[in-house]
Amino acid sequence: EGADSLLQSLRAHSYAWLVTQAMLEEGSCAAWTGDLESADASERRALERAHNDGYPVLYMRALGMNASRHSQIGNGAAGWRENFSGLARYWAGRYPPLRAHQFYSNLSQLAQKSHTTYAAVAWTRELAAIDSILGNKNVYGPTLWQLGMAELGAGFEDLAYHDLQRSVDIDPRMQSATRPQIDLAALETTHGELGKALSHLQHVQTAAERGNDLLRLQFAAELGRLQLRRGEYGESKKLFEEARRIGENSWSRAAEEDRALWSRAMASIYRGLVECEIKAGADPRQARASWSQYRARLFARGNGVADAQDAVATGEARLSFAELPSGVAVWLETDRGLDFHLIKSPELLREAAVRLARGCASEGSPAAVLRADARELSQQLLGSGDGQLDGVRTLTVETDGPVAQVPWLALVRQNGHYWSDDFAVSIRAGASGGATAAPLASDSQVLVVGAPAFSGQEGFVPLPNALAEAEKVSGLFSRSIPLMGRSAVLSEVRQRLAQAQLFHFTGHGYGGEGGGLLLRGAAGGPALLRAADIQD
Repeated sequence: EGADSLLQSLRAHSYAWLVTQAMLEEGSCAAWTGDLESADASERRALERAHNDGYPVLYMRALGMNASRHSQIGNGAAGWRENFSGLARYWAGRYPPLRAHQFYSNLSQLAQKSHTTYAAVAWTRELAAIDSILGNKNVYGPTLWQLGMAELGAGFEDLAYHDLQRSVDIDPRMQSATRPQIDLAALETTHGELGKALSHLQHVQTAAERGNDLLRLQFAAELGRLQLRRGEYGESKKLFEEARRIGENSWSRAAEEDRALWSRAMASIYRGLVECEIKAGADPRQARASWSQYRARLFARGNGVADAQDAVATGEARLSFAELPSGVAVWLETDRGLDFHLIKSPELLREAAVRLARGCASEGSPAAVLRADARELSQQLLGSGDGQLDGVRTLTVETDGPVAQVPWLALVRQNGHYWSDDFAVSIRAGASGGATAAPLASDSQVLVVGAPAFSGQEGFVPLPNALAEAEKVSGLFSRSIPLMGRSAVLSEVRQRLAQAQLFHFTGHGYGGEGGGLLLRGAAGGPALLRAADIQD
């Protein structure tokens, strides 16, 4: 509201530079509140205005913000491209180093998000070199800390501790800054340096416990994870349970800009709690119930929490996954009982899932190789529970972590059948089944959304069959509401969902906590339909 008010007042004057800056601030505010379409529109107007009015430095700032927003909505290809374009422009001209800082910072974050560890180190080193030129210790110190953390993650421990110490020497605040110390302890716990991690946590414990709810959550999550690694399951569980109470009681008060950090902290707390219950030898149903509670919170609308437990009917099965500190927990439930096992190599599981997904996406993949990969992955996911799926008509899958990219219908069971031959597969968002679905019939009212078209799509992988698939599905039903291309507007989809018995979507989705489908907003830019919006 403040940015909008400022922009309105400036438009009455002829200060083009100030108006363009205000547009960028308006876009930044919109992005923080999750209004991606308004952010897109503001930044595009700012780019055009800066170019037309001859403000090249301001144009570079707008280009960097636009590149950052692309990665925010999952359009990594466009984010990489625009950052590279901005750097090429920077090095070909004469611009203040702060503009290069923006692009290198974006590239460092993109590399971390894509799990390209060495690229993250390389880009952060470039960022540190630019920041040393800027000469602002309040910027250079945190960047060196970020570089040290990236180097630790890549296994360059000597370089990492050297840069972390340089960070403290340049900006002494880093020595006592609570959140960086918690981040460092988290990385040390991951690498098994438990003594160092405990020392860093103890150093900031008082400050963390006196801090805001988010800081208390983050501290409790990391201390609990450390105790979990030390085998202190009772103490760890107490910490996680207390942190869960803090989180559940204060979630509604969380600032909008802290929601992503809050979600990550709560995810760490619940994962740790489930791990404690598994390690302590509790009934697998208890661990499953705790994980269901987290999923119910994650996908609930507003402050409500969906029912975390619903019974499995005859002829149905539920396959649930949870990525934990020690591996991936797998629960397979049928009306005959529950089977549980732990997959201890998440990275190998992730590689197998990605390899099969890529193989399925390529027409030239040898069928025999695909079937062998699909059978091996199916056995890894089901463990000894494959036989429990005999006679099952519908399998509901609740994905998490490494299994998110598994092409479920292409998996092959021990009997040689594809999963799609033996049962229908449903991917569930949330922990409860929501409203009971009506029987599927040709006269069911169906909302079909196909290949939404919106501005800012550049860089997304083309989906050549998306429109054809949506049109084919639409033709199967006499009461079909098709919204294709530019007609797939978020407000229209939300309105039509209330009357639909079936919803079919072909287009791009965004992963993130809670997930979302990319649609066209009212002004033509990208907008997200969240999982919580369609859970019923």
